[in-house]
Amino acid sequence: MRAKLLMSIFLILFSVKIFSQEKTISLDFRDTPIERIIAEIERQSGFRFFYEQSSINLTPKTSIQIKNASIREVLGQLFFNSPYSYQMIDRHIILSQDKVIVPENLRSNLSRTVKGFVTSNNNETIPGVTVIIKNTYTGTLTDRNGYYQIELPLNADTLLFSFVGMKKQEVVVGQRTQVNVNLNLEVLNVDEVVVIGYGDQRKSDLTGAIASIEVDGVRRMSVSGIDQALQGKAAGVLITSTSGSPGAGTSIRIRGIGTVNNNNPLFVIDGIPTDDIRFLNVGDIDNIEILKDASATAIYGNRGANGVILINTKKGKPGSPIITADSYIGINNVWKNPEMGDSKQFATIHNLAVTNGTKSEGANAYKYIEDFKDPNMFTGGTNWWNLITRKALVQNHHFSISGGSEVNRYLMSISALNQDGTIKGSEFNRITFRVNNEYQLSPKVKVAFNTNISQARRLTIQEDD
Repeated sequence: MRAKLLMSIFLILFSVKIFSQEKTISLDFRDTPIERIIAEIERQSGFRFFYEQSSINLTPKTSIQIKNASIREVLGQLFFNSPYSYQMIDRHIILSQDKVIVPENLRSNLSRTVKGFVTSNNNETIPGVTVIIKNTYTGTLTDRNGYYQIELPLNADTLLFSFVGMKKQEVVVGQRTQVNVNLNLEVLNVDEVVVIGYGDQRKSDLTGAIASIEVDGVRRMSVSGIDQALQGKAAGVLITSTSGSPGAGTSIRIRGIGTVNNNNPLFVIDGIPTDDIRFLNVGDIDNIEILKDASATAIYGNRGANGVILINTKKGKPGSPIITADSYIGINNVWKNPEMGDSKQFATIHNLAVTNGTKSEGANAYKYIEDFKDPNMFTGGTNWWNLITRKALVQNHHFSISGGSEVNRYLMSISALNQDGTIKGSEFNRITFRVNNEYQLSPKVKVAFNTNISQARRLTIQEDD
């Protein structure tokens, strides 16, 4: 009974092995690209073609008419006059370039047979490993038992082994005819890393909502503060200016209003919580992350209930000193000027108001101004809007120097901002000086000193009156 069972399994495996080779193929193509014919062969036979697209061109057209033929007969006719050769391994057909016809009696003098097994770290055989002779397109694949056999020319001495998920291995054959290879796993770290409240973490591991801001785009904006530069940069973050005067603050709401009290988010600059970021210069920013959901309270408590904005400033890098200087100068102007009335219109409107008032409240309720009785006597007038507005100059200059070694890293920067308001009498001036120092005391101990000195002067006019 056991012998019959083993014989049945053998017959089943044998029938699967030769199924595709015994299946007949019929083709009728005229002036058709070879790649189109190959696709039809794959459809009818179940075989799959493998070739190097950069070296094998299958776009030339050819003709083939064959009926009820085996796969070997079809391939022999298709590639009879082509510069390509093929090799059949199980259900794979490998195409290679530079077909060379060598007499059978000379082949043993020009090449030698190299064989062996390919295994993994667990000593398990690996089927489907690509084995290629170095600097050629000649190769083979390992079978289901991890076994390979290849004809190695006398002028070649190196084999390349590659498989998906494994490190490529280059083996010098030498005088050996049996070469067994063990492939190691290849671990690729392609996860995006973001800065969170308690360090760095892979973005795929995060459970909360975090928005990363493109800092390069922020630095190119001509704004006085980093809060203004964040407008429209992250979904769910609404930033509006509280006033149009220079140096005015902003209202920041992350995912709407969460309480009837203070709805401002918490700012964390280089690990230090603060309630204001207007003293920062945009040129000193390295990266910005916004924690938008309630998970931020697990790190910062109830202060993070309205969201947290994490800001890291630039640090020095080991190497020669790097000096950076950038500046911009621009002009702010009123985007829409109101149309003002002249003195004649003012007198006419005043007289109309008095007339309408006396009709509704009595003759003695309002009195005419004697000089306004005849509006036609007025001409021109003063345009008060033009007198109080101006084209305002805004300029910012930033200078920094950074560098250091593996033990000590430093960055020093100074910036000056001057912004005139479009309304005369309003302006904002700020000078910022920053020093960042890092000392690597040991492989596990690092000490950092971050100092920021800022002086700001803001002149405003009476608003909301």
